[in-house]
Amino acid sequence: MPHHPTHPAYTHSLTKLHGDFVLANGASSAGDAIALGTHTGTHIDALCHYSRDGMLQGGTEVAGLQDWEQWHRAPRRRTMGLMLRRGILLDVARLADRAATDRDSPLDAETGIDAELLARAEEAAGARLEAGDVALIRTGWGRYWNEPRRFINGMKLPG
Repeated sequence: MPHHPTHPAYTHSLTKLHGDFVLANGASSAGDAIALGTHTGTHIDALCHYSRDGMLQGGTEVAGLQDWEQWHRAPRRRTMGLMLRRGILLDVARLADRAATDRDSPLDAETGIDAELLARAEEAAGARLEAGDVALIRTGWGRYWNEPRRFINGMKLPG
């Protein structure tokens, strides 16, 4: 499974096989475990995930927060409740300036997605984005999901 190149890869393994533990009635089960980094699949980064010039959002110095115990002594951040939003699919792969025969192909890694292209995609979707909506931007790049090297591509992708 693709993952951010600086984070651990997804792993999956069997931890118990059928027959490792059998009940008196003959029943047994298999078990498995997964492990993954926080940049595997989809997620929302916390404000404390990113720093600039040694400072977290809100002006907290990151220098004293480099281990688990120190991190939990840091000023509390907001927590996020349930998020349920209307999603609008902006299919930029279909609208990008390229040959008509390429409309269902993924965008090139070098393709820039600008405000004009997003506005055209919004119009094509027949819906206006409103405050609180979530824009899902289709680049076609998902086609490469099962090809991790191509999907990650040295972090060169449409955007």
